[in-house]
Amino acid sequence: VAVGGNAVITDCDFIDNTANSVTSADGSGAVYVNGNSNSIQTTVLIDGCNFFGNRATYSLSYGGAVGCVGNSSDPSKCLVTIQNSIFERNGANRGGAFFASYGFVTLNNN
Repeated sequence: VAVGGNAVITDCDFIDNTANSVTSADGSGAVYVNGNSNSIQTTVLIDGCNFFGNRATYSLSYGGAVGCVGNSSDPSKCLVTIQNSIFERNGANRGGAFFASYGFVTLNNN
């Protein structure tokens, strides 16, 4: 799932997904949040989801399960909240379960 705007993701299972090619370089194994736009506010809520065995195997990929990449000049463009979720056996070169850069991330009860 790639998000470049607002999204609510609830009660989902992400199992054994892989981002593994140059075309998925800005991706992650399951959910990639792109807040790297000067004009779009990206707000994502992930609630009650399971992330099992997801991988981002390309060297420039972000996060085995979830990746959040915002804008260095305005990190408030990328807001992610993850709550009541489970992460197991996820992996990537940058962030095993989760990777965040230039964004605001809130983790609750995971």
